[in-house]
Amino acid sequence: MKNLILCSLIIANIFCLEAGFLAGASRVKITPPYRVYLAGLGNNRKSEGVHDDIYASVLYLSDGKTKLIITSLDLIGLFHSDVENCRKDVAQKHNLKETDIIIACTHLHSGPD
Repeated sequence: MKNLILCSLIIANIFCLEAGFLAGASRVKITPPYRVYLAGLGNNRKSEGVHDDIYASVLYLSDGKTKLIITSLDLIGLFHSDVENCRKDVAQKHNLKETDIIIACTHLHSGPD
């Protein structure tokens, strides 16, 4: 069964390359190395330690013409102005359109505020 899945993935990858389809993914740990105030569920809650790490995950997709970047952050949320500034900076740096960049948060109630 594992060989069948592996062969299917290899064949799918070959067809994607021939069609000019590109995809990539990455994940980086963004867990603060120090105590922070926690978002959600009341005020002035400070972390006591780390139960699970939090991450920023990115998926890049392109069909050779259109590019799309989807980003997910393990945070309660971001200010709209911060999202717009991030889109603008990434778009300029990587020759993208701002509308090709999606930034979302998981709305984590026990992550950094």
